[in-house]
Amino acid sequence: MSECRDTRPALPRFNWAAFLIPPVWGLAHGQWAGVFFLPMWLFVDNVLRGPQLLGAASVVGGWLLAAATLGIQAAYAAHANEHAWRRVAGTTTVERFVRAQRRWAVAGTVSVALMVAAVVSHLMP
Repeated sequence: MSECRDTRPALPRFNWAAFLIPPVWGLAHGQWAGVFFLPMWLFVDNVLRGPQLLGAASVVGGWLLAAATLGIQAAYAAHANEHAWRRVAGTTTVERFVRAQRRWAVAGTVSVALMVAAVVSHLMP
């Protein structure tokens, strides 16, 4: 009998950059699905900022939408490396790909930290 070998490279299971900055990372890696997270988060923001329209239901709904969006974003990030690797498999090595994704993760972390700092400084009196 012939052996069936798994020829997939050993890629990290989760892509932090695809989770933290999906619109930017998705565009850079030819994954247009990442762009759809921006309007999703804008919708969540509008629901959370408009509680005067629906009262408590709007707040609860907004937080449920935020949790669902985070879940979808995590699922996207869990499969992002596979899809990105398929796109560049013939042009780079696994090691270079993983190194580049680590740099993307650092850039995503810095971006989110800067956004959080901007929001906090804006909310301070």
